[in-house]
Amino acid sequence: MRRRASRGKGQSIQGRRLLPQVRAVFTALYATQAGPCLLAWAMQTERSPAVPVALVVLLAAAWYRMRTATAPLLLDVVSAAALACVIVWGVGIEPSYGLIFVGAIHRALYGRWGGLAVSAALQVAVLVGSALAVGTQVALAEVASDVPGLVCVTGAFHLLATALHRYETGQESRFQALVRSSSDVILVTDADTAVTYASPALGRIFGPAPGGPPAAPAGGGASGVSDDDAHAELAGRPPRLLDWVVPEDRGRVAASIEALVAAGTDAGVTTVTCRVLDGRGRLRHVEMTVQNALATRGVRGLIVNAHDVTARVDLAEQLSSQADQLRHQALHDPLTGLANRVLFADRLELALSQRDGTAALMLVDLDGFKAVNDTHGHAAGDELLVQVAERMLACLRPQDTVARLGGDEFAVLIGGGDLDEALVLATAERLLVAIATPAVLSSGTVRPGASIGVALGGPPAGDAEGRRAPQAAAEHLQRCADLAMYQAKATGKNRVEVYREQLHASATDRASLAADLAGALEGRQLHLHYQPIVALRSGRLVGVEALLRWEHPVRGIVLAAELVPVAEAARLIQPIGAWALLEACRRVASWQRLHPREEPLRLSVNLSVRQLEDPGAASVVATALEASGLAPGTLTVDVPEDVLVSEVAGVHARLREIRDLGVRISVDDFGTGRSALSHLLHHPVDELKVDRSAVEQLGAGGPGRDPAALTCAILAMGRALGLSTVAEGIETPAQLAHLTELGCELGQGTHLSSPLDERALEALLVGGRVRPLLATAAEAGALAPAGTAPSGHRAGGPPVP
Repeated sequence: MRRRASRGKGQSIQGRRLLPQVRAVFTALYATQAGPCLLAWAMQTERSPAVPVALVVLLAAAWYRMRTATAPLLLDVVSAAALACVIVWGVGIEPSYGLIFVGAIHRALYGRWGGLAVSAALQVAVLVGSALAVGTQVALAEVASDVPGLVCVTGAFHLLATALHRYETGQESRFQALVRSSSDVILVTDADTAVTYASPALGRIFGPAPGGPPAAPAGGGASGVSDDDAHAELAGRPPRLLDWVVPEDRGRVAASIEALVAAGTDAGVTTVTCRVLDGRGRLRHVEMTVQNALATRGVRGLIVNAHDVTARVDLAEQLSSQADQLRHQALHDPLTGLANRVLFADRLELALSQRDGTAALMLVDLDGFKAVNDTHGHAAGDELLVQVAERMLACLRPQDTVARLGGDEFAVLIGGGDLDEALVLATAERLLVAIATPAVLSSGTVRPGASIGVALGGPPAGDAEGRRAPQAAAEHLQRCADLAMYQAKATGKNRVEVYREQLHASATDRASLAADLAGALEGRQLHLHYQPIVALRSGRLVGVEALLRWEHPVRGIVLAAELVPVAEAARLIQPIGAWALLEACRRVASWQRLHPREEPLRLSVNLSVRQLEDPGAASVVATALEASGLAPGTLTVDVPEDVLVSEVAGVHARLREIRDLGVRISVDDFGTGRSALSHLLHHPVDELKVDRSAVEQLGAGGPGRDPAALTCAILAMGRALGLSTVAEGIETPAQLAHLTELGCELGQGTHLSSPLDERALEALLVGGRVRPLLATAAEAGALAPAGTAPSGHRAGGPPVP
């Protein structure tokens, strides 16, 4: 059904207009008037052969006018001559009246007033001439009476035709103006999508027809193809609509149009979005609405309205991309790209809501991350977090989830019905090894570590608060993993700990202790005991180590081993430590005044790493010295061995500040930490305390290396570096004998004296020597205070804060 668009860009798709229909009606009516004339001619005896020819000429002229919508003067002359032939040589005036009047009305539907006046004059001339040719008065009278009516009817119909023409021309002009100014492309195609009409916007949106002239350069104007070019292309072989559509979308568009055509006119319209290349060769998105008008008279085709939706599609894609970004940002950590707390909680609940409902949760907390931030800066800390995230991902399966919960805390979710503790622990150990690999940062190399808490479980049967089972199970599993991670940190860090039921009881107990400890200082429940430090060869009392005790109203005596971790976790270590330091300094200063000696009694007080992280640690020591009047040289601050390798910014500087006050620095429990021997040369250390674990080996005997080797090495090192040495945990006569033989100067332990309260220690000060007093105390039981530990256990617990 291909048709060439020979009418060009002026062709209308509005449908059939009224004036051409009126002209067609009167053309048909004019043809019917030839019949009576031909019949009258056939009944005559003498028939002129010119009459049929004249009738054919009249009808041909009428048909020509209808087809061309024009009224040339020559056609009027020929029509007048043919009419005269019919009247004079044929049937006469009266049988020809229908032909005359209908012909005049038909002629009035064409041309302008000037041409119509000439045509009317010719008609009147024919009538008058015919009447004169007949030569009767009756004919002349009839003509004279009919001419005014003929003129009036002709004028009236011409007015009607003029009004219709103006109206339809206005409608057509408005339609063309709308089409020309519209940014949409309006097309008419046949059933095979061959284009028979195209609006001017064709060149602006669709570009050149396939096989037509090339598009202009991108910078050459508003459009690569002009409106005239677009219509000129249609004057040749009509292109197909599908030729403009990119090959990837062509099949989909063709299928939609074929379905519309197959459904007939009742199908209404169909809308399809596709991509085309515009005049500049750019890809554009077009929304085409196709209406089936193949059965509509005056159209006989598919009406296509194509709207450029490139901006809308681009905006939708941009909004979709932004929505994806926002969704990703809402569910992922911006630094590492890992899942965040929200997404991880959702994944955990989903894993626990499955049929088997089993999952393994690991909480991973980096050890010493604050030190990296303080020493190398936050940018280096961010680098480390990114590297740790990459290492963790490399250790896990694609279906596992790794999340950063915040700061230096990560979480790992391992799901699946075939989980067992051995598999999970193996994964945790791989994570531990991967994280511990030295990390090369822009500011230097650091060796990270991690404490990992592991919990396995599934959804509980119910929840007292009415929450859905997966949510309650997820919260329970997180609490369990958190307890396990806390235990891993408390037992040495850089290790994996699996949740056990006793951890929950321990955590509950710690929480209860922390709540009670908050009021212990104000309630005067905290006290100090003092363990003597003795010169091993002479038994002379040299000094005391202050040890903290808590007289709990329900639990009884709580030793420092249990008290200090709770205080650190509850952030109470600073006020409690400051009180203990001041109280010990005041008491020893008082004893120094009451019991003067050649060498004043010394005081050892322990400071934890957490206390040394406080920027005001040196100020606390200075305040205690000033308030108590204790001579700085008689105060020794015991610090853990790990302080020597601490990467927390300022810790080493605070040790120097304390040393600058005149206070001695002692390394407590030496031989159990992770310091290198070279650190002793770079820090202000005055004393080494041999750890009880080394002292316990003395006199143990048995195969293997010499049990005294470690103690001997520490003592030799102290002498080589000019440091004094103190042996801790002397609990047997054999240990005392070995230490004396090895040349150890000072010692403390239950064999020499248990920690004493103030009254018992003051009694000891009167004697001045420990061992004779110990024998008496052992017999009388007068010196052992309530709550002291039995032999074999370090009564003092960990150092006092």
